[in-house]
Amino acid sequence: MPFLAILRRACLALFLGHAAGAAANPGVDTAAAEAPPTAGELLEQGRLAMFGAQPQDALALFTRAAQAGAARALGAIGELHARGIGVAQSASEAAQWYRRAIAAGDQESRARLGLAVLRGPAATSAALREGLALVQQSSERGNAFGHYALGRLLLEGLLLRRDEARGLALVEQAARGEVPEAQSLLGQFYADGREVAAAHSGMAAELLTQAARNGDVAAQARLGAFYRDGRGVERDAPEAAYWLEKAASAGNTEAAADLGLMLVEGTAGLRRDLDAGLHWLKIAAGQGFAPAQYHLGVALLEGRGYAAAAQRLAEELGARPAGRP
Repeated sequence: MPFLAILRRACLALFLGHAAGAAANPGVDTAAAEAPPTAGELLEQGRLAMFGAQPQDALALFTRAAQAGAARALGAIGELHARGIGVAQSASEAAQWYRRAIAAGDQESRARLGLAVLRGPAATSAALREGLALVQQSSERGNAFGHYALGRLLLEGLLLRRDEARGLALVEQAARGEVPEAQSLLGQFYADGREVAAAHSGMAAELLTQAARNGDVAAQARLGAFYRDGRGVERDAPEAAYWLEKAASAGNTEAAADLGLMLVEGTAGLRRDLDAGLHWLKIAAGQGFAPAQYHLGVALLEGRGYAAAAQRLAEELGARPAGRP
């Protein structure tokens, strides 16, 4: 029998055997069964959801990761409560989750709880000592976020003698460990020429991009301004609006004002959207941000070609825009 005929028969027999197996076990995928996600995979999916388009899914993913044995997931649930992402914002609830994570061996939660205690309202001297000890312990045990937290305290001189060199070294170490808060802070240093040898817009933009992608709100706001101004990156109004909106949606007042003004004026080729622009200016003005209050006042007093939108805003605010001179 020719070789090709033998090969065809062998392939047919293999196919028929596979089909028979599938018929005998209709509920079983005869291809390699997909293994359930590991605790680490669930944790990563939760982080992506937390800072992505579906933050409401983060709690369920972190809960599954914690049930699968990931101590870091307990701390991540604490972060959700601290930031108010997908759950009601609650410092006390966050602290409870941090303590559960610490008991399970999570060192990042040790530092996060320490910073929360140190920056909490009306902290007692005993609480301050506890907060400092938690941060120091986390760093001593090699945790990257612990290095960032301790570096921040040393740079600020908070409960410790100010030590810029050591503080900066710890922040840089944390940034190399992909801690978004450290990348954001270091990016700001390079942007402003503080704590580092010289300002470097390109380095600043690179660090801010890393931090922004990892969900750091301050970095998102700063990166949006970089794209708006073409600082360290090519000027790109849509990209600027993208990052400013992410930061503004997370509660960053300055980003809300910047985005509102860009949309009202149609900055750098961005499509003008008066309703959306006034919406963001109103949010920033309502939070007491003076530049937003000024631009909102200009909208109401002068119109500047968007009297209808200004009128709708005035009605929302319960005020009548003054007539033009």
